[in-house]
Amino acid sequence: MTNERGMALLVAVFMLFLLSLVFIHYLSVYESEKRFLQLEKEWNTLDNLLMTSLEDLLHQLSQEEENGSLVAGKIQYETGSVNYKVTKVKDGELILLEAFSSIGKVRRAKFHFNKDTGEISLWMEGVNIQY
Repeated sequence: MTNERGMALLVAVFMLFLLSLVFIHYLSVYESEKRFLQLEKEWNTLDNLLMTSLEDLLHQLSQEEENGSLVAGKIQYETGSVNYKVTKVKDGELILLEAFSSIGKVRRAKFHFNKDTGEISLWMEGVNIQY
C-alpha cells in the first residue's frame, strides 16, 4: 500500500488529458461543420442567382422582338448580381452568366439556347468558365 502514493493523481491527470483531447476533437469537428455550412449556403445562393437570372433572361429573350436584341447587361437581385452576355450563333444563342454574391463569391455558367424549340443544351458551370 505504501508504493501506491500518487496513483490517484496520475489517474486523474490521465483522465483530464483524455477528456481534453475529446473536447478539442469535437471542437474541431464543430468548426469544420460550421465552415461547411457557410460554403453550402454560399453555393446555394449562387445557384439560386444563376437559376433566377436564367428564367428572367429567357423571359426577356422571348420578348426580344418587341424590345430589340439583348447583347449584354447586368441583373441586380437582393442576394447579389448576375452579368450576362448573349451571342448569336447559327442555331440559337450562346449565353454566358456570371453570378456574384453579396460577399464577393463568383460562379459562372455557359449554355446554348435554341429559341425555336426552347431547349437549353451544352450547360457548363463553374468558376473557370471564360466570360
